[in-house]
Amino acid sequence: MNNLQARFRSMESYQQDSLQRDSLRRTGQYFSFPIRGYSTSAIGGTHGEGYKGTGFDLFDYNVRGSHPAQDIFVNDRNQDNIDDRTGKPVDILAMSRGLVLAIETDWKPGSDYRGGNWIWVYDPTLHGLFYYAHNSEVDVSPGQWVKAGEKLAEMGRSGFNAYKSRSPTHLHLMYLQIQPNGLPQPLNTYEWLLTARPSK
Repeated sequence: MNNLQARFRSMESYQQDSLQRDSLRRTGQYFSFPIRGYSTSAIGGTHGEGYKGTGFDLFDYNVRGSHPAQDIFVNDRNQDNIDDRTGKPVDILAMSRGLVLAIETDWKPGSDYRGGNWIWVYDPTLHGLFYYAHNSEVDVSPGQWVKAGEKLAEMGRSGFNAYKSRSPTHLHLMYLQIQPNGLPQPLNTYEWLLTARPSK
C-alpha cells in the first residue's frame, strides 16, 4: 500500500494535502453513486446505521459480528439479478477514479467465501481501497484504470450469505483507509454516498 502511494505521489497531479482531499469529498463532484439508476434511498437501514466497523480485521477470516460497509439494495423480488423496474441487470459503478487491484470471478454456490465475486479498487487521491462485493459478473481486470461512474460489474447474489433467499439483492460497499503504517482501517462511506452524483 505504501509503495502504491509513493508511486502516485510522484505524479504531480496527485500531490494533494489532507485539506484538499477533504474539500474534494464535500463538493458533491468527486463521488458517483455506485448503482446506476438508484439513489441514496436504496441504502439499507436509516441514516446508514448498517455500518458496524468495530472488531473488523481484514486479515482474520474467522472474525464475526462486524459489518464495516453500506449495503445498497435494488428492486429484485424474484432474486434473478434483474431489476424489476427495467428488466435489465443492474450496473455497479466506480465511486471514484482508481486502479483495479484485484478481482474474484469464480465464486460458485456452496463456497463459504462471503464476498462472492468481488472487486478491489485503489483510489490514489484518498489513499484507500473500495471493495464491491456480491457481483454476478465482473467487467474489469487488475491493472485497469477506472473513472468515477464507470461500470465495474453487474449486481448479483454471489457470496455465502448473499446467495441465500433471506438476503435481498444488494451491493456490499466497503472502504478501507490506508493508515501511515500501511494497514487498512474501515471508514463509513455513508456521508460520501449522500453527496455522490447519481447515474441514469
